[in-house]
Amino acid sequence: MPGCDTRSSSDPSPYLVNHVDGSPKRIPDIASIADQFDAFLVDVWGVLHDGGTAYPGAVDCLRQLRAAGKAIVIFSNAARRCDAIAAEAAAHGIDSGLYDHIVSSGELVWRKLAQGNHGYGRRCFWLGPARSRTLLRDLDLEIVDMLERSDFILNAGARGNLPDASSFHPLLERAARLGLPMLCANPDRVAIRKGIMGISAGAIARDYAESGGTVEMLGKPRAAMYEAARTLPGIGSTTRLLAVGDGLETDIRGARDAGIRSVFVTGGIHREEIERARGSLHDVCARYGIFPDYASPRFRWRTT
Repeated sequence: MPGCDTRSSSDPSPYLVNHVDGSPKRIPDIASIADQFDAFLVDVWGVLHDGGTAYPGAVDCLRQLRAAGKAIVIFSNAARRCDAIAAEAAAHGIDSGLYDHIVSSGELVWRKLAQGNHGYGRRCFWLGPARSRTLLRDLDLEIVDMLERSDFILNAGARGNLPDASSFHPLLERAARLGLPMLCANPDRVAIRKGIMGISAGAIARDYAESGGTVEMLGKPRAAMYEAARTLPGIGSTTRLLAVGDGLETDIRGARDAGIRSVFVTGGIHREEIERARGSLHDVCARYGIFPDYASPRFRWRTT
């Protein structure tokens, strides 16, 4: 609670609890507000796991929410379909009994391209890691390896943890000169992978747009993600909905724009930024012009 030092040695920032500056309400854990909500939209990377290890308490928090009768949606900007995300979650100890539904930006992109009238053409230049190539499954596309033969670019991100998108600039400049549209399957600009920060597809898409390229993105913070969630059983019928995420520009902005209350997990991609601001959530949120309803160091049921 504000004014009380409830942090443990595992908390990601040493400044979060004591600092009172008018920023979003700081909560020690999810249990402190769970009774106010019926359904939860839970981000994956930076909230449940970092691509290598589940965060302490995250799986238990899902288990406790399920025991309390809450509906849970795994709500991810991963450039993969729902079955691939379910398999990844299971590898981190998150079995299908711990959530009700999955909504992903990759699934939205796949559904768009599965329509015969999507408007992008058939010849696709693939830009992304091997793990996301399942996104291409059962699509009527020809994957080509030359921009000059392509109708569009399907951007699923970088291979490995790159610090920026500069290595893509020559390719992006060529593509922009050719007038190729880009469909981006993950709006996230950065992600934590096994504790290391690197760029995601959104950073490449941003640089392509700055080079004069045309970009369409599907996923948080865009409305289609939230509309997809609201069509799901147990979700659309409630107004007591809470979004949980670590990205101000994606998770928190999207929730705000959709009229959904949010918890900002401060131990994710903004952790170092918050520490440099000496724990001032107000300063960090003001920098982006985005203020969540709540902030918590981790997605965990109770502070120990």
